[in-house]
Amino acid sequence: MTLALRNIPDDLYARLETAARAKQRSVDQEALRALEKGLERLEVLEQAPHDIPVFAGDFWELRSIEQLAEMQQVRTASSPDDLAGDWPEEDSLDEFLASIQEARR
Repeated sequence: MTLALRNIPDDLYARLETAARAKQRSVDQEALRALEKGLERLEVLEQAPHDIPVFAGDFWELRSIEQLAEMQQVRTASSPDDLAGDWPEEDSLDEFLASIQEARR
């Protein structure tokens, strides 16, 4: 089967050439591999449970702490009790913190 692509942006073609050269493949081979990988990722995203947030976009995109916290729906901890979560009642948080301080000496 043959597929012809037209009007490929210069920067995209340059990236494809660079990747092909680095992997010692032809541009056609690299384009086919990139297409396969892209479709595999789409299939994974489509199969993800709908109650789990899936973030599209570039993994390497720089984001601030605030943006990451918002994306991941992280709550702000306002006290150590927030961090303890379901800490067992029989274990003393004060004793635990004291043992950490002692170990750091």
